[in-house]
Amino acid sequence: MCSHHGVLLHASRWRRRLHFEGKALHILCVMFHSLADYNLNESRHVCIQISPPEGWVFEPPEYEIQVDGVSDHCSKGIDINFDFKGFSVLGNVVTEGFKSQGPSGVTVTLQSPQILKIKFETLTKEGGTFAFEKIPPGHYVLKASHPTLSFGKASYAFEVTNKNMEIDNQVRQ
Repeated sequence: MCSHHGVLLHASRWRRRLHFEGKALHILCVMFHSLADYNLNESRHVCIQISPPEGWVFEPPEYEIQVDGVSDHCSKGIDINFDFKGFSVLGNVVTEGFKSQGPSGVTVTLQSPQILKIKFETLTKEGGTFAFEKIPPGHYVLKASHPTLSFGKASYAFEVTNKNMEIDNQVRQ
């Protein structure tokens, strides 16, 4: 488990991988202390990737380095960091009487009442589905709007903590 800005991220749910010139080596440890542990006797191109659960966003998704045993980040003991950007909020706007279908073209806004500068907006796709990525932990209000449609329940308040949020059937036409 690691922490990013006070949010506990369960490292057991994601994989780290090293790629040595096209071959993948799955790493079971949480942190890489040194590539010297992998007996790299010659200069090698290495790609370090993070494979988090679907919907978790880290940047960059991978680092490519040339390990030479002298001047590379690993040999110098310089950290290689993957910056956690946020989770995904997924869901659908449904039409009354239908549990899994909704209209496309509905504007869905996601805003944090705590941090006014955080505001995301998207349009629903076929079936009324929507998705937001890179959503940091916090409290949010989801609102649906459309110029010609009215909604029986047009908003939904929730909190993103330490996982993706699935919001189904909470906003209804």
